[in-house]
Amino acid sequence: MSAVVGAALRALRSKACFFVRDDLAVARISGDDRVDFMHRIISADVRKLATGAGLPAALLTAKGRVIADMLLLRGEATLTMIVDASVKARVGELLERYIIVDDVELAFDERVVVSAHGPRLAESALLGALAALAPYETRAAEVGGVSCLAFGDDHLATLGVALVTAGADDASRLAAALQAEGLVRGDADAYEVARVEAGVPRTGRELDEDVMILEAGQLSRVSFDKGCYIGQEPVCRVNSRGRVQRLLVGLRFDGERAPTAGEELAAEGKDNAGRVTSVVRSPGALGDQLAGEAALLGLGYVHRSYAAPGTRLTFGGEGEGVAEVVALPFVGGERTPSVLPRYKQPPTSGGDEA
Repeated sequence: MSAVVGAALRALRSKACFFVRDDLAVARISGDDRVDFMHRIISADVRKLATGAGLPAALLTAKGRVIADMLLLRGEATLTMIVDASVKARVGELLERYIIVDDVELAFDERVVVSAHGPRLAESALLGALAALAPYETRAAEVGGVSCLAFGDDHLATLGVALVTAGADDASRLAAALQAEGLVRGDADAYEVARVEAGVPRTGRELDEDVMILEAGQLSRVSFDKGCYIGQEPVCRVNSRGRVQRLLVGLRFDGERAPTAGEELAAEGKDNAGRVTSVVRSPGALGDQLAGEAALLGLGYVHRSYAAPGTRLTFGGEGEGVAEVVALPFVGGERTPSVLPRYKQPPTSGGDEA
């Protein structure tokens, strides 16, 4: 683990740190039909979204599988959409294809997100007034001389605020101001560790077109009361059955080597018990659940028969490695992520029937 990662994670759990989120892409959606259009396309109830508020959502295939997770923020005259940069082109292409006679304009722009997190964020002279923002609640703000759109961010299981700046220059100015105040700057590797510790899935890892949105436990991204949207039929059908057959869980690994993303998990002689999606090395500051030495942690999908905490699975051949299912999030903090995997009928024991 690099010194940068270690310093950022210590600050995240004891003080405050920040990240320049180059992995995110920001789009502006305008036009008179913007709300109704997005309401018909994505999984969340956009019509109920008040001005100054936001929500997590997803763009799905017709089979209810995940093209992209997103955050949608409602302003006076526009919607701001934030997605993983890896799916920027695909999301833009699909949404443009669905705009036929609607008065809607969608454009990804140069805006850059800077997010700050930590239990002592409220003590920051620059960010203290924004630390009280509820998740996805928005407010126009000026921080360190930089104008931005701020919103509450609970994704790292602690106090958090994300700042949408006008572009790379403003993001650099904001980063310099935060560092001058004493906040520790983290990098992409540090954010990845913190994300897994918090149990938050991401596009390209836990969320892709091989996964149904309800398998990922993303109940907060789905409305079951709204009208039709792309992927609604299979989502509602699975929900009416009451449970999915595989669940997204936390995993703690032991063995001669670390597993790789995509590696299969086995149990009771079965090679298809699940698969690993993310693996990180945590420094060990994991609250009440795990403590002490650095731990090898991850996320993965397992059959519901093996999804109860404490269940032990194997990977990499006989005796090479063990993966123990652990309740999410790995860390305890001031906030529980709103996108933490949740299920209508979670497993109650390691022997849950298939």
